[in-house]
Amino acid sequence: GVIPDFQPATATSEALGETLPRVSGARALLPVSNLADGRLAESLRKRGAQVEQVVAYETLCERLDVERRRQVLAADAITFTSASTARNLAEALGGAALSPAVKLVSIGQQTSDAVREAFGRVDAQAAEPGLDSLVDATRRVLAWE
Repeated sequence: GVIPDFQPATATSEALGETLPRVSGARALLPVSNLADGRLAESLRKRGAQVEQVVAYETLCERLDVERRRQVLAADAITFTSASTARNLAEALGGAALSPAVKLVSIGQQTSDAVREAFGRVDAQAAEPGLDSLVDATRRVLAWE
């Protein structure tokens, strides 16, 4: 039920940093994950904001039990919504290779880069960062249209 005051046209930290209004002279607190880089903070600083980036939570790899591991390896498709989801899944699988039949679908370019690094390929990428586009890409790669 929360309505944002601003939403960038593209759902990326780069777009947010470049297009957020009223930045010069503003004070900004960025609570982030332990895996966050400083691109958004740096972009806002370049535009004149005083930025404090603080690690507010940790993103940790979840271990897979035997049944969940089996389900992942048997999936028709796996969607990735961040670079950490790709790295964490690769770690959780402990080096087990994914079948070429399992389609790997990414939400955006940075995530695609991480999926390629972790699994050697990406089968589809969302046309634009966002869940609707990720669903569309998944439907296309699985020929569900």
